Amino acid sequence: MNNAWFKFFLVGSELACTILAGLFIGDYLDNVFNTQQTFTLSGVVLGSISGFIIMFKILNKFKKG
Repeated sequence: MNNAWFKFFLVGSELACTILAGLFIGDYLDNVFNTQQTFTLSGVVLGSISGFIIMFKILNKFKKG
């Protein structure tokens, strides 16, 4: 397995997982509290922000090592 492809796969999957986690948790909270899409949008935004933070940390670690 090519090590560079694994690094790109790891970064992309971490970003996608955090965004999807925010989406699903926000959707669940919208159903529990009977709101329109407030928590879903908030979850996607927070998931995106945390995903990009994790992505930059992983890329910096790969850059150093």
